Amino acid sequence: MILFAWWCRSSYWKGKMKAIPNVRIKRATLEAVDADCPHCDYPNTFNRITDLKDLTPISYKEVLCDKCKKRFPIGGDNVIPVWHWLIRDCFELKEDKRFRHYCALNLCQAFEAFFFLYLKVIFLFRPYRVDHDTKKSNEMEELLYENTKQHTFPKMRKLFLHYVLANRKFSTWEEVRSEISLISKNRKLPKDEFIDQHSDPKLSKLLKELKGVRAPCLRNKVVHKHVKLPTVEEIDLVETETETLLDSLSSHLGIYGDDPNHYMNEPN
Repeated sequence: MILFAWWCRSSYWKGKMKAIPNVRIKRATLEAVDADCPHCDYPNTFNRITDLKDLTPISYKEVLCDKCKKRFPIGGDNVIPVWHWLIRDCFELKEDKRFRHYCALNLCQAFEAFFFLYLKVIFLFRPYRVDHDTKKSNEMEELLYENTKQHTFPKMRKLFLHYVLANRKFSTWEEVRSEISLISKNRKLPKDEFIDQHSDPKLSKLLKELKGVRAPCLRNKVVHKHVKLPTVEEIDLVETETETLLDSLSSHLGIYGDDPNHYMNEPN
């Protein structure tokens, strides 16, 4: 009798959920998503970590309305990498005149997030195509994080430039472990003459542009003792430069995002 009652209640709620259409996410950021409740029209904001406990793009997820406490499904999330989220979040930060200085932090962090993603691709995602050892992959990810967590923008940029120009491919987890253990080695910023020797002139041009980006300079002025408050014109200039350059590098290097499946069918 108890099992029958549970089955009826379960079937009832499944039927109710099917009757409610998938509510499209109204607004999405790196940290949260907004969706209006179809029962009471309350504008909910769900934090990805606290409420959803999920940082992956949401195609379907049942949530609880903060006001009427009824369940409903949401979907239609944006599938973009973290570095792109950081740039997109600047759109609203600029509009709120009290928080424009955070744009300088976001734009510089967008570069750092892209550099780290590139390292994950060459050290984790592409080797995984050859050896599907999830345990080893997780170990290498932790090792990579530990060896780069203290790296600031200048160091991350040097690492990125070094590995792009070296164009090394790693096929075994032992090769990956050995290379990551040396990643903290002090490296020099490559000279333009050396970058020009690369076989791809378009990539050479992008890498030289990366050496002169304005984002880290603007952030330093904001966070250091000078506490510079940037103008919207300064933010616009740096934002355009950041988005244009990272979009070009992403396309040129085949850095699609943080999903390992995107790299499974690449040629070796």
